[in-house]
Amino acid sequence: MKKIVLLVGLLAVAAVLGAPASGGPAAGRYIVVLDKNVSLDTVLAQHESLAGVAVEHTYRYALKGYAAELSPSALAAVRSDSRVAFVAPDRVVRTTTQTLPTGIDRIDGDLSSTRSGDGTGSVNVNVAVVDTGIDSTHPDLNVVGGHGCAPGVGTLDGNGHGSHVSGTIAAKDDANGVVGVVPGANLYAVKVLSDAGVGLTSDIVCGIDWVMSTRTDGDPSNNIAVANMSLGGSGSDDGNCGRSNADAEHLALCNSVSAGVTWVVAAGNDGVDYRSFTPAAYDEVLTVTAVADFNGRPGGGAASTCRTDTDDQYASFSNFATGTRET
Repeated sequence: MKKIVLLVGLLAVAAVLGAPASGGPAAGRYIVVLDKNVSLDTVLAQHESLAGVAVEHTYRYALKGYAAELSPSALAAVRSDSRVAFVAPDRVVRTTTQTLPTGIDRIDGDLSSTRSGDGTGSVNVNVAVVDTGIDSTHPDLNVVGGHGCAPGVGTLDGNGHGSHVSGTIAAKDDANGVVGVVPGANLYAVKVLSDAGVGLTSDIVCGIDWVMSTRTDGDPSNNIAVANMSLGGSGSDDGNCGRSNADAEHLALCNSVSAGVTWVVAAGNDGVDYRSFTPAAYDEVLTVTAVADFNGRPGGGAASTCRTDTDDQYASFSNFATGTRET
């Protein structure tokens, strides 16, 4: 059963006002998923020899396949290959972000085993932020590695969103700036969105594939334990890890979860049921919705500050589950 967290809790960062929540297919771009028992290199070489095939990403860990620009004739040839499980149109995805600065206080980060905010909290856990990258020069963030999936931009955050998310997750407990939920955690910058906060499903799958690769490289010290995605696009859960509706992102996430990675994702911020917003809709992830909290404490009654919502009630902009608002 889907686990839903209403607060800005654990690691995810939910919802920004007015940000586009989803986009349609990217013209001419596709994700090709192969049967798991075939040779990726063999099939890839044969497909690349076809006219009208320009490969962007290859996937070896979370699933077996590749992303490419395909001409109509190449698309027809690839789809007719019996070694291909399915071909899915690439889709546009965008960032979602936090609007609740009292979130850390509200989840009692200062009272948890991480001791956020008392000057001594420190957590040795590997967390991947799959986003716009992270500012690795920021003194409040412990960035130890990462991978670039957005074409040609490395892992540096030229947008600010990924760094903001990283601060909510793991800003150091050093009396400077803010403190995160898991202070000083080892952060891995997985850049899947451009500096404009926009990317493609193929880039997201690249990020998931890299996260899973850390658990298959024989080095347990870099195993990603938790990954955050405060982003999303249109889609739904087919109840079959994407095999029924040709969803490569869902299949990759299912395989990653099976390998031991916990994924925390944002519900989105259109004020609608998130059943049509992925990755929030996937049953295998922890989806975080947003609550209106104006003082960082439970109980309600605080006067609103930046919005007209009611303290301790659901945030009006937040997406929600199963057709109801949950409190």
